[in-house]
Amino acid sequence: MDLSSDHHEYCTGGFNPEDIVISGISGRFPECDNVGELKEALYSKKDLVVFSPKRFEKGMLNVPYDSCGLLKNLDKFDAGFFRVSTLLANNTDPGGRIHLEVIYEALADAGIDASELSGQNIGIFNATSNDDALHISVEDDGSANSNLYRFVQVGRASFAFNFTGPAYSTDSACSSSAVAFWSAVNNIKSGCIEAAVISGCQLNLHPGMTSGYIKYGVATPTGNSRPFDASSDGMIRSEAIAAVFLQKAKSARRAYATVSTVRFYSAGHITEGATVPPLEIEKKLIRDSLKEVKVDSNEIEYMETHGTGTPIGDPIEVNALSEVFFENRSKPLLIGTIKSNLGHTEACSGLCGMIKALLTFENENIPPNIKYHTPNPNCPALLDGRIVVVTEPTPFKGNYIPVTSIGIGGTLVVTMLKKNPIAYNEYGAEKNLPRLVLFPATTEEAVSFLFDYIRNSPKLSNEFFALLNKLSFTDPSLKPFRGYAIFSEAENAFTLIKVNPFHLLWET
Repeated sequence: MDLSSDHHEYCTGGFNPEDIVISGISGRFPECDNVGELKEALYSKKDLVVFSPKRFEKGMLNVPYDSCGLLKNLDKFDAGFFRVSTLLANNTDPGGRIHLEVIYEALADAGIDASELSGQNIGIFNATSNDDALHISVEDDGSANSNLYRFVQVGRASFAFNFTGPAYSTDSACSSSAVAFWSAVNNIKSGCIEAAVISGCQLNLHPGMTSGYIKYGVATPTGNSRPFDASSDGMIRSEAIAAVFLQKAKSARRAYATVSTVRFYSAGHITEGATVPPLEIEKKLIRDSLKEVKVDSNEIEYMETHGTGTPIGDPIEVNALSEVFFENRSKPLLIGTIKSNLGHTEACSGLCGMIKALLTFENENIPPNIKYHTPNPNCPALLDGRIVVVTEPTPFKGNYIPVTSIGIGGTLVVTMLKKNPIAYNEYGAEKNLPRLVLFPATTEEAVSFLFDYIRNSPKLSNEFFALLNKLSFTDPSLKPFRGYAIFSEAENAFTLIKVNPFHLLWET
């Protein structure tokens, strides 16, 4: 695949060819195995912070509640698909296994089969901020399993996909994936790489960090995390593993949004301490981001905030926003945080916030916060209504969404995302025409699963089918099972023609 020339019609109108766009997204989230399930959960106001003793039980290291906000199916992995031996798979951090899956899925979401990019100058910028699997290995065996180090996780991904660009892991605590995103954007801008995968991995397998954060006054001691609410007493730790694919518009087959800018500052020396969010630096970061993209603060309708639910952090963030956005503003600023729905995914939280912003663009509707009832009394702008926490699905017509991410070590990132200039309901040709749907996979079950999904999803866009068509051009030695079907939305008809190993298609 030539990334300099391969593009899709949906990325030609309204884009500068050199724009950097998010073209693929994927993830695992608490109680959600993919972005589609996350979308449904967000708009239905589902609380994804479910407590369970699967990772650790209440009372371990004095943590007063069970582990919570957990990913499902950590033990499931198709080792053969990624050409990983059973022995190696069993000795790999479960986050590393899922990391391979979400990268593959993000590429597929961009309409790209991973084999097309083999050998190309693609970077992998990972964010991971704990070593729970390694910690458990040392406790159990008295020595460290070398397969559990962070650098192995990233290196194995480069090896699996045969990407030759830079690959490394970033740790700036809660802002890790936003910092990784910043690194990727700047590497693409400078011409060092053609495209990039940004990933965030957060699994809370051991109670140690939860116990420490509770003692430090950062994590909730009661499990009652309610961002921006008067009753919140800290953040609640949860899990997520996500990936996004970045490339220039001239080579993208789809675009969720354009990255207008991403800026990364550090707090420096402040009298409040190294772990307190710096009000003045946060204000400067937001103002500089708006100035760089030549956007007036009045053009910002909604902001996806860091919003963790801590008694110190929430007021500082809200008060910074009130000073930046209300110098000459008459309408309220809407804010939200995905952490109200799924908890604080720490190293992955920046990507989670971006994915929520992309869903807002795509659906022209802001997913609601949950657990917000009484404004934090230390946030005057919430009390007087200048800033409003979104608590119901809310129509959105804006063109920009800033996403903030703040690390407990003093790092701050603002990512300014710009809406896709093409309306989603304007895509493609006449939807009533029957479609020939082609799909290759490594197993017959995978082909059937995809066709079942199409059959049960009557409102799929023309873009979906166009990207799916791109995925059909795959080396049959890599995906030997091929499915063919006729689909007609107008008649609600779906006719499966054949699912067979590739070499048998010529014999039937």
